[in-house]
Amino acid sequence: MENGHILRGRIEIRGWYYDERIPYRVWYSFRLPDLTLSGDLELNNQHPAWTILTPDKCIIDSPPSNSLSMYFHKSIPHCFTHQVLYHELFEAEQMYSNKINQPVAHTLAVKATEEFAQQTLSPKEFTFFQNWVSSLSSE
Repeated sequence: MENGHILRGRIEIRGWYYDERIPYRVWYSFRLPDLTLSGDLELNNQHPAWTILTPDKCIIDSPPSNSLSMYFHKSIPHCFTHQVLYHELFEAEQMYSNKINQPVAHTLAVKATEEFAQQTLSPKEFTFFQNWVSSLSSE
C-alpha cells in the first residue's frame, strides 16, 4: 500500500476517506472512549483500534450498502496516529480487496506497519512505538 494523502498531512478527528484499493468508503473516528462496538469487540487501551463493516443508513430506492468503519481509542499516542491508521487501512485492503482472511491480513499489516513506522518516525520515536505496540493485547 502506498502512503495515501491522508497519511501525509493533518488527520481530522473524524471523517470520510476514499481509496480505490478498498471497495468501501471508510469512516474513521479518533479519540474515542472505552466502547463495546459490536457483540464482544471492546475498544480500549489494550485494543485501541477496530475496523468493522457497517450497514449504511437506508436511502429510499437505493440498494443496501456498507461502509468500513474504523474506530480509534483515545489512548493511542498522538504521534502514532498515522501509523495506526496505516495499519488499519493496510489490513482492510488485504481483507476486502485481496480477499485475504483476517488473521493473515493482520500479520501482513503488522509487518508493513513496522516498516512504515521505521520510515516515518525518528529512531527514538520508533523505539517508543515498538514499546507501545508490545504493550497491547495480542488477542
